[in-house]
Amino acid sequence: MRTENNIHKAFQNFFLDFDENFFNLASEKIIRSKEIKLFSHIVPKWFEIFKKGINSDQNEVFRTLKHTIRTLYVYYSIMNNQFECDIKETNIKLLKNQLEKIYNYNSQLFPLILLFHDIGRPFNRTWHNIESKKIIQNNSLLDKFNLGENEKYIILTVIEQHLLLGTIFTGESSYLGSISLWNSINNLGTNLSNADMDLIFNSLYCFTLIDIWGYEYSTIYDHYFDHYSEIRQHLANIFKKAWDLNKNIQEDFLQIELSKLDFNNLKWRIACSLRIFQFVNTKDYLTRDFYFSKIEEGLQKAKMGWEKFEKILGQNHPKIQFKYALPIMMILATEKFKRKSIEKNAETHPKIFQFWKLSCEKLNKFLSKNNELISPLCYYVFNLPRTWFSEKKYIDLVKSRQFIINIKKNDFQFNREIFGYLLNIQI
Repeated sequence: MRTENNIHKAFQNFFLDFDENFFNLASEKIIRSKEIKLFSHIVPKWFEIFKKGINSDQNEVFRTLKHTIRTLYVYYSIMNNQFECDIKETNIKLLKNQLEKIYNYNSQLFPLILLFHDIGRPFNRTWHNIESKKIIQNNSLLDKFNLGENEKYIILTVIEQHLLLGTIFTGESSYLGSISLWNSINNLGTNLSNADMDLIFNSLYCFTLIDIWGYEYSTIYDHYFDHYSEIRQHLANIFKKAWDLNKNIQEDFLQIELSKLDFNNLKWRIACSLRIFQFVNTKDYLTRDFYFSKIEEGLQKAKMGWEKFEKILGQNHPKIQFKYALPIMMILATEKFKRKSIEKNAETHPKIFQFWKLSCEKLNKFLSKNNELISPLCYYVFNLPRTWFSEKKYIDLVKSRQFIINIKKNDFQFNREIFGYLLNIQI
């Protein structure tokens, strides 16, 4: 274990006497609180960047400060066996075991991931993961922590890709979407060992859980642990196999193997519009088969069976990556947005199938004119204000014909930073 664990010790001491009432403070009082004042002495460069962010998005700064400190609080609570939640003890022990492995590699690594993961949010909320990485690099934020080059690369990669496992789970991203992680690893300029690869995937797994607990309104159920673990294992196995192949065939191998997972996962991905990811198995009737039956019943009402629908979507749907589309898909599938499980008698509205069909048609038209892609990833970015789904005017817009017209507008544009083609959809 490393001896230069100053930031770990500083944070650990900070949370020893931490007052949880901090999380109940009004947003505008957060930045003037004694907790933030003390925290800013520990990491002054971090705080200076957030102060600059006030000019870009003041509310986002307040939210992100609270969220960041909450994630660190959860981490140290777990490590000190003081974390209270409704999760099975076996799952918490498994999570702590993974966190201890990361700690034994370098005690500073995971706290630094939590500290910096959202530092870009006030400047670019949509692509904050990439913005965070840029800010860290441009301001040399990791230099003072006496890290090795591989340790810096791992921290930057996990921060850049910290949304990946969660969005595969919720269906916004496909398994093929992890090509972006492969691109990040390839751009490191260094050869990672299998142990380094395991560390990246373990860090992503642990982070994805703790990040959810970083929001006071978020809930985690026990099935999250199994699903995140399954996603992590699928990706780690395929990446390691690709790593051992000749560089000329690595990406082709990845695209084939990851797409296979996506074809098997398509029904889950569409059922995410019914929030299968959040509530599956949380009630007796909420089984995977129940959710899938709701998709199949909806298709029958739309005069289609599942096999016909799969055929209509074609072979390119793994390339589709949605950005901030979960509320949109839920409104299309149920005509309203709520963070609750569906009822036994719920019906799936055909608009969700029209949405997927149109999204695939849009993609196929683009691919027919562009045979050689730099990246297989095509992002559908819906530009809407935060918490838009609480306002009737936006809900009505999503349900309107104009929403479909807006998807048809504009063209995909390649973005090197994102390593993908972007379709910006204004609503």
